[in-house]
Amino acid sequence: MAQNTCASINTFINLPFGFKLFYGMVSDCVPIFGQHRKPYLVGGWGLCFAAALLGALSDPNPNPNPNPNPNPNPNPNPNPNPNPNQAHSPTSSTCPPPPRSSSR
Repeated sequence: MAQNTCASINTFINLPFGFKLFYGMVSDCVPIFGQHRKPYLVGGWGLCFAAALLGALSDPNPNPNPNPNPNPNPNPNPNPNPNPNQAHSPTSSTCPPPPRSSSR
């Protein structure tokens, strides 16, 4: 991963910690239903749950194969031999040897 990408991710993750003082002042000065901290904690966890649910349900790649060609081989030449002058050997190294007969 690039260094600037790591720095951006680190800054984004640490961004809420920069607002701790502001969050504390608001939760102390503006009570919700007569309570100072619990509604803010429940609301924060609700936002976290909603963001996680949205991330889990969203499709990051809606069209994984935009190429309509079903052939994954881009080589139009079906001959795997790169040298056309060389004859194809019937006994290739990838083929198993023929079975030996058991008659003596």
